[in-house]
Amino acid sequence: MALTLKILLLEGEMKKITVIFLVLFLNAAAFASTQQAQVIEIIFSTWESRFAANQKLSEQSNKSIYVIPQPEIAYQEKRILELQKNDPESANKLLERFHGLEQQNIEWAKKKEKNNESSQPFPKAKMRDKSLEKEMGKLLGDRGVKVKDLVITDKDWWEQPGEFRYLNTAVMSSDEKGEYWLNVSFRQIKTLSGYAPTEIWDFKDARIRLP
Repeated sequence: MALTLKILLLEGEMKKITVIFLVLFLNAAAFASTQQAQVIEIIFSTWESRFAANQKLSEQSNKSIYVIPQPEIAYQEKRILELQKNDPESANKLLERFHGLEQQNIEWAKKKEKNNESSQPFPKAKMRDKSLEKEMGKLLGDRGVKVKDLVITDKDWWEQPGEFRYLNTAVMSSDEKGEYWLNVSFRQIKTLSGYAPTEIWDFKDARIRLP
Protein backbone atom coordinates (compact mmCIF):
# COMPACT_ATOMS: atom_id res chain seq x y z
CA MET A 1 0.00 0.00 0.00
CA ALA A 2 2.79 2.43 0.98
CA LEU A 3 4.73 1.57 -2.19
CA THR A 4 1.66 2.15 -4.35
CA LEU A 5 1.12 5.53 -2.69
CA LYS A 6 4.75 6.52 -3.30
CA ILE A 7 4.43 5.55 -6.96
CA LEU A 8 1.25 7.60 -7.32
CA LEU A 9 2.91 10.60 -5.65
CA LEU A 10 5.94 10.24 -7.93
CA GLU A 11 3.71 10.09 -11.00
CA GLY A 12 1.95 13.22 -9.80
CA GLU A 13 5.25 15.06 -9.39
CA MET A 14 6.39 13.97 -12.85
CA LYS A 15 3.19 15.33 -14.37
CA LYS A 16 3.77 18.65 -12.60
CA ILE A 17 7.33 18.80 -13.93
CA THR A 18 6.09 17.99 -17.44
CA VAL A 19 3.51 20.78 -17.24
CA ILE A 20 6.15 23.23 -15.99
CA PHE A 21 8.52 22.36 -18.83
CA LEU A 22 5.67 22.66 -21.33
CA VAL A 23 4.74 26.11 -20.04
CA LEU A 24 8.38 27.22 -20.18
CA PHE A 25 8.72 25.89 -23.72
CA LEU A 26 5.57 27.69 -24.89
CA ASN A 27 6.68 30.92 -23.22
CA ALA A 28 10.10 30.67 -24.88
CA ALA A 29 8.49 30.04 -28.28
CA ALA A 30 6.16 33.01 -27.80
CA PHE A 31 9.10 35.25 -26.83
CA ALA A 32 11.11 34.11 -29.87
CA SER A 33 8.13 34.80 -32.16
CA THR A 34 7.71 38.28 -30.69
CA GLN A 35 11.39 39.03 -31.24
CA GLN A 36 11.26 37.76 -34.81
CA ALA A 37 8.18 39.87 -35.56
CA GLN A 38 9.90 42.96 -34.13
CA VAL A 39 13.00 42.40 -36.29
CA ILE A 40 10.86 42.07 -39.42
CA GLU A 41 8.97 45.25 -38.50
CA ILE A 42 12.27 47.15 -38.19
CA ILE A 43 13.34 45.90 -41.62
CA PHE A 44 10.00 46.91 -43.16
CA SER A 45 10.29 50.38 -41.60
CA THR A 46 13.72 50.71 -43.22
CA TRP A 47 12.28 49.74 -46.61
CA GLU A 48 9.49 52.28 -46.21
CA SER A 49 11.96 55.06 -45.40
CA ARG A 50 14.07 54.17 -48.45
CA PHE A 51 11.00 54.22 -50.70
CA ALA A 52 10.04 57.62 -49.24
CA ALA A 53 13.55 58.81 -50.14
CA ASN A 54 13.03 57.40 -53.66
CA GLN A 55 9.96 59.59 -54.03
CA LYS A 56 11.94 62.72 -53.22
CA LEU A 57 14.78 61.70 -55.52
CA SER A 58 12.43 60.91 -58.39
CA GLU A 59 11.30 64.51 -58.52
CA GLN A 60 14.87 65.69 -59.09
CA SER A 61 16.93 62.74 -60.24
CA ASN A 62 16.34 59.13 -61.22
CA LYS A 63 19.90 58.03 -60.64
CA SER A 64 19.73 56.87 -57.02
CA ILE A 65 16.56 54.79 -56.90
CA TYR A 66 16.69 52.15 -54.20
CA VAL A 67 15.36 48.68 -55.02
CA ILE A 68 15.29 45.84 -52.51
CA PRO A 69 17.43 42.93 -53.79
CA GLN A 70 15.23 40.03 -54.86
CA PRO A 71 16.93 37.51 -52.53
CA GLU A 72 16.08 39.82 -49.62
CA ILE A 73 12.40 39.89 -50.67
CA ALA A 74 12.28 36.08 -50.81
CA TYR A 75 14.10 35.75 -47.50
CA GLN A 76 11.70 38.01 -45.57
CA GLU A 77 8.67 36.24 -47.04
CA LYS A 78 10.13 32.92 -45.85
CA ARG A 79 10.60 34.33 -42.33
CA ILE A 80 6.98 35.48 -42.18
CA LEU A 81 5.71 32.08 -43.31
CA GLU A 82 7.81 30.45 -40.57
CA LEU A 83 6.37 32.90 -38.03
CA GLN A 84 2.84 31.78 -38.95
CA LYS A 85 3.45 28.46 -37.18
CA ASN A 86 3.71 30.10 -33.74
CA ASP A 87 2.07 33.50 -34.17
CA PRO A 88 -0.39 33.52 -37.08
CA GLU A 89 -1.99 36.84 -36.06
CA SER A 90 1.29 38.80 -36.18
CA ALA A 91 2.41 36.91 -39.30
CA ASN A 92 -0.79 37.77 -41.20
CA LYS A 93 -0.40 41.47 -40.39
CA LEU A 94 3.22 41.39 -41.50
CA LEU A 95 2.32 39.47 -44.65
CA GLU A 96 -0.21 42.14 -45.64
CA ARG A 97 2.41 44.84 -45.10
CA PHE A 98 4.98 42.74 -46.97
CA HIS A 99 2.78 42.41 -50.06
CA GLY A 100 2.32 46.18 -50.16
CA LEU A 101 6.07 46.74 -49.97
CA GLU A 102 6.70 44.01 -52.53
CA GLN A 103 4.38 45.76 -54.99
CA GLN A 104 6.10 49.09 -54.38
CA ASN A 105 9.45 47.41 -54.99
CA ILE A 106 8.23 46.04 -58.32
CA GLU A 107 7.22 49.55 -59.40
CA TRP A 108 10.54 51.06 -58.33
CA ALA A 109 12.40 48.23 -60.09
CA LYS A 110 10.52 48.99 -63.32
CA LYS A 111 11.39 52.65 -63.01
CA LYS A 112 15.03 51.88 -62.33
CA GLU A 113 15.18 49.46 -65.26
CA LYS A 114 13.69 52.11 -67.54
CA ASN A 115 16.27 54.60 -66.32
CA ASN A 116 19.02 52.07 -66.94
CA GLU A 117 18.13 52.04 -70.62
CA SER A 118 19.48 55.58 -70.83
CA SER A 119 23.06 56.59 -70.08
CA GLN A 120 23.97 57.52 -66.50
CA PRO A 121 27.19 58.68 -64.85
CA PHE A 122 29.09 56.26 -62.65
CA PRO A 123 27.96 56.69 -59.00
CA LYS A 124 30.21 58.17 -56.33
CA ALA A 125 31.41 56.05 -53.41
CA LYS A 126 29.57 56.53 -50.10
CA MET A 127 31.92 54.18 -48.21
CA ARG A 128 35.57 53.26 -48.75
CA ASP A 129 37.23 49.97 -47.80
CA LYS A 130 40.13 49.04 -50.09
CA SER A 131 40.48 45.50 -48.75
CA LEU A 132 36.77 44.78 -49.13
CA GLU A 133 36.62 46.37 -52.59
CA LYS A 134 39.54 44.18 -53.69
CA GLU A 135 37.75 41.07 -52.36
CA MET A 136 34.56 42.04 -54.23
CA GLY A 137 36.49 42.70 -57.43
CA LYS A 138 38.11 39.27 -57.27
CA LEU A 139 34.70 37.59 -56.85
CA LEU A 140 33.42 39.37 -59.95
CA GLY A 141 36.60 38.54 -61.84
CA ASP A 142 35.99 34.86 -61.07
CA ARG A 143 32.62 35.30 -62.80
CA GLY A 144 34.28 36.72 -65.87
CA VAL A 145 33.55 40.40 -65.22
CA LYS A 146 36.43 42.72 -66.15
CA VAL A 147 36.35 45.15 -63.23
CA LYS A 148 37.77 48.59 -64.11
CA ASP A 149 36.42 50.27 -60.98
CA LEU A 150 34.19 49.37 -58.04
CA VAL A 151 32.56 51.69 -55.51
CA ILE A 152 30.34 50.94 -52.51
CA THR A 153 27.11 52.92 -52.87
CA ASP A 154 25.87 52.48 -49.27
CA LYS A 155 27.14 54.46 -46.28
CA ASP A 156 27.23 51.31 -44.16
CA TRP A 157 26.21 47.65 -44.09
CA TRP A 158 22.51 46.75 -44.15
CA GLU A 159 22.08 44.37 -41.21
CA GLN A 160 19.88 41.30 -40.82
CA PRO A 161 20.45 40.91 -37.04
CA GLY A 162 22.13 37.64 -36.15
CA GLU A 163 21.99 36.35 -39.74
CA PHE A 164 23.85 38.38 -42.39
CA ARG A 165 24.65 41.85 -43.68
CA TYR A 166 24.89 43.22 -47.22
CA LEU A 167 26.19 46.14 -49.30
CA ASN A 168 25.27 47.52 -52.73
CA THR A 169 27.98 48.48 -55.20
CA ALA A 170 28.45 49.97 -58.66
CA VAL A 171 30.94 48.14 -60.90
CA MET A 172 32.60 49.69 -63.95
CA SER A 173 33.46 47.44 -66.90
CA SER A 174 33.56 47.58 -70.70
CA ASP A 175 32.64 45.61 -73.80
CA GLU A 176 32.84 46.11 -77.56
CA LYS A 177 30.35 49.01 -77.30
CA GLY A 178 32.37 50.88 -74.69
CA GLU A 179 32.22 51.43 -70.95
CA TYR A 180 29.24 50.52 -68.78
CA TRP A 181 28.49 49.85 -65.12
CA LEU A 182 26.42 47.36 -63.11
CA ASN A 183 24.58 47.28 -59.79
CA VAL A 184 25.84 44.34 -57.69
CA SER A 185 25.03 43.38 -54.07
CA PHE A 186 27.38 41.47 -51.77
CA ARG A 187 26.73 39.89 -48.38
CA GLN A 188 28.51 38.29 -45.40
CA ILE A 189 26.91 35.52 -43.31
CA LYS A 190 27.02 36.01 -39.51
CA THR A 191 29.16 33.49 -37.63
CA LEU A 192 29.93 32.93 -33.94
CA SER A 193 33.22 34.80 -34.27
CA GLY A 194 32.13 37.54 -36.68
CA TYR A 195 31.28 37.22 -40.38
CA ALA A 196 32.07 34.70 -43.12
CA PRO A 197 33.94 35.78 -46.28
CA THR A 198 32.12 38.09 -48.67
CA GLU A 199 29.95 36.52 -51.40
CA ILE A 200 28.02 37.87 -54.38
CA TRP A 201 24.37 38.10 -53.37
CA ASP A 202 22.45 39.81 -56.18
CA PHE A 203 23.93 40.10 -59.66
CA LYS A 204 22.15 40.99 -62.91
CA ASP A 205 23.96 41.79 -66.13
CA ALA A 206 21.90 44.96 -66.71
CA ARG A 207 24.48 47.21 -68.36
CA ILE A 208 24.14 50.95 -67.78
CA ARG A 209 26.02 53.03 -70.32
CA LEU A 210 28.01 56.11 -69.47
CA PRO A 211 26.94 59.48 -70.96
